[in-house]
Amino acid sequence: MNINDFTNIAYLARKLAAREISGWYSVSFLLAENILYVIFSFVAYYLLKIGYSNNAVNVAIEDLIIVLVTIFGIRSCYKIYSDSDFIVAFIVLSLPSLVYSTLLNWIINITIVHAVDMYGESVEFDTESEVIRSMDRASHVLEYGSIIASVISLIIFYYLIRTGFKIINTTKINKS
Repeated sequence: MNINDFTNIAYLARKLAAREISGWYSVSFLLAENILYVIFSFVAYYLLKIGYSNNAVNVAIEDLIIVLVTIFGIRSCYKIYSDSDFIVAFIVLSLPSLVYSTLLNWIINITIVHAVDMYGESVEFDTESEVIRSMDRASHVLEYGSIIASVISLIIFYYLIRTGFKIINTTKINKS
C-alpha cells in the first residue's frame, strides 16, 4: 500500500470486504491516526491559530455536541455494518476520514478568520468603545465559527466512514 491508498476510502473498504486487512494490521492505522491527530492539533493551534476557545461555556457546548454526534455517528455506522470486525473496519476507515474532515475544518476556520480580518481592515472607529464592541463581536464570530466548523467536520467524518461501510456491504453482496 502506498500513501494514496491510506486516504482512499473506497480502496480501503474493498480491502476490508476481501478481509485483506487484519486486526493487527489495523493497529498501524490507529497509530497513524493518533500521530496525525497530534500533528493536526499542533498545526491548528500554533501555526493556523484556530480553535480552542477561551470561553468555558463555549468549550463545554462544543464538547457536548461532539459527544452527541460521536454517539449518533458510531451507532449509525454500526447499524450499517454490524459485522464482527466492526472495530477493525472503523479504525481503518477513520484514517482517511480524519484527514478529509480535518482539512475541511481548517478551510472553514481559515475562511472565518480571513473574513473577520477583512472586516476589521475595512471598518474605521471613532471611539474606543466601538473598537471594544467590534472586537467582542469578532471574538464571538470566531468562537461560534470554530464550533460550527468542528460539528460540520465531525458529521463529515462519520458520513465518510458510513460510506466506506456501505461499500464493504455492497462488495460482500456482489461476491455472494
